[in-house]
Amino acid sequence: MIALRELGRLEEALEVFEEYELNGGVDPELLALGHELRRDHADLTEPDGAHPARDTTATTDPYPSRREEGPFPTEDDLPSLLYGPDDSPVEAPLPQNEVPESLFADEPATPAPAPFRVAALFEYVGGTREMDDLAALGRAVTRLLMAGRLSLDNYEMRALDDGYAVLLRPGAPVLPLLDVTLREFADRVAETGRARWRVTFLAGEDDEGGRPPSESLADDVLRAHAARGVAVFSPSLYRELVASGYDGPAPQALTPGGAEDGWYVLAHAPRPETVSSVHGPFLLPLRLPLPEPAGHTRSVVYATSPGLTLDRDRRATFYYEVDLTDRRLPLEESGPHLDGAPVFKAAGTAVWRVTDPVGAVRAQAELNISDLVTGHLRQCLREVTLAYPPGYALQAQAALDWQLGRLSPTWSVVGWRVALTPVATTRAPSPPTSGESLLAGALRAAQAVILGFDGTLTRLGTESGDLVLRHRSWAGPADDPLDLLRLAVRSSVSVASSMEAELAALERAAAQRAAPVPHADLLVRTLAAKGVPLAVVTDRDRNAAVTYLRRRGLMDCLPGRVHGRDGVRDALMPDPRLLLEAARRLGADRRDCLLIGSSDFERDAARSAGMGFVHVAPGPPEALTPSLFDSVGLLPLLRAARTL
Repeated sequence: MIALRELGRLEEALEVFEEYELNGGVDPELLALGHELRRDHADLTEPDGAHPARDTTATTDPYPSRREEGPFPTEDDLPSLLYGPDDSPVEAPLPQNEVPESLFADEPATPAPAPFRVAALFEYVGGTREMDDLAALGRAVTRLLMAGRLSLDNYEMRALDDGYAVLLRPGAPVLPLLDVTLREFADRVAETGRARWRVTFLAGEDDEGGRPPSESLADDVLRAHAARGVAVFSPSLYRELVASGYDGPAPQALTPGGAEDGWYVLAHAPRPETVSSVHGPFLLPLRLPLPEPAGHTRSVVYATSPGLTLDRDRRATFYYEVDLTDRRLPLEESGPHLDGAPVFKAAGTAVWRVTDPVGAVRAQAELNISDLVTGHLRQCLREVTLAYPPGYALQAQAALDWQLGRLSPTWSVVGWRVALTPVATTRAPSPPTSGESLLAGALRAAQAVILGFDGTLTRLGTESGDLVLRHRSWAGPADDPLDLLRLAVRSSVSVASSMEAELAALERAAAQRAAPVPHADLLVRTLAAKGVPLAVVTDRDRNAAVTYLRRRGLMDCLPGRVHGRDGVRDALMPDPRLLLEAARRLGADRRDCLLIGSSDFERDAARSAGMGFVHVAPGPPEALTPSLFDSVGLLPLLRAARTL
């Protein structure tokens, strides 16, 4: 009501007073101000209903800090519920035209303090505001007052329906407040979320009437530039600002060629990737109010000597602003390149919301949420690209969705709406090397391909050290548990059965956490997409191998299924029995099958079965390696498979 009167909006101020009066308001100062509003409104309204231009030179104090002289109704003057309609108080009231002399005691009159005047209005305009937005605006204004190092004795801050008013004592300059507001405007606006600001500076030192720029012009500029905030001020304040040596954001005229209509500075929305849910730390004010949030859409976390807390106490020295609303980050990333071209592109949006304000403040020092989200997407996209060829777009999307969902900070919830699409490219792959050409020829000549497991597709890494130590005393210096098992089968069936069961349990546990060899998943899916029949053979426990392959989503690529150890009755390689079973399951002649493996036992088994063999090793082969083909890692095989 007070601010509306100061702006000359008497009708709106009068409506606020009448609503207050209807609700039973009895504050004598507000009642007196309301009666003045009625008189002012009656005086300013012309017979035809028009209103003259407002006169901002009025000396009436818009924010009375003391009672004005003259009698005010007291509790004794008001009707009492203790008396009936025919009853009356013990003391009869004085006649209306008689005033007791006792009211005119000879006391020296105290001079009235100089009234404050409104210097600036910080208001929200347009749009739907969240529940805690108004208090957040108040805290932002408090930070401006503190950043300007303004004398707190000369300033007051009062709440309005849509914002806050900053008041000055007469003679206190408004220029410091204007200067700090323009310099920090964009940062303060960004800290209050998506609400839009309008800041109006009402008067400069030579503005006798204190006439501010037009609100409609300010709102037009705000809409025209799709900005988050606008600060407007008068031509005289602009001249003072320039004369002071101001070098902050450059003001612009509100109207083209109309510098006398006022000047403005805009605050635009920050880039989404720079948006954080946590702002601070900010120095906690001692003498300025700090409006408290309700905790629905905003929260304040206080830093005290013991740590962080949501409850303010006398030990608090700093505080943080935490936004609890949904935050959105547009995403667009390309996966790693194969043969010089990307395979997949991911585009969409990540949506997150802080659920633990204290945890979010702690995590802020470690990693920004935007960096966390984009980094996780890149890693997931890399894993998908290295596991799925373009023809597996649906499976790749499902894998990406699952992997993205694994990001779950303890202080936030994250949702993803990301679509994966293959990248069409006309770029020809790089020409194959001589070794890759040989591998491609071997793959084309094969009716079916049989893949080794441990060492070729994955490395189980079984924790079998204790098993080896317990049996080394009779088995000799063997470090590989499979070597021990081979010896046990030849020496004692009962010992072999016990050892095999123990080793199978270790292998099944290892299969739950094993990771693929680089390019292994992609090689399997690429060969399957090219129509090559596939099977897997291994000396490891068959159920362990099935568990791993099912976890990697590769079982559908293996029409020849998985052939592995199932107790001690199955002979281990170099016995070719498993290879022959796989060939029969694939319906292929054993001489037309190609085994891809990484051990000498697999090589010898392939030779016994009459199959071709590709030896996969992590480094260049030794000079006398008796393998038909050699591949340093799986990448040469992958490049060869892509040429089929």
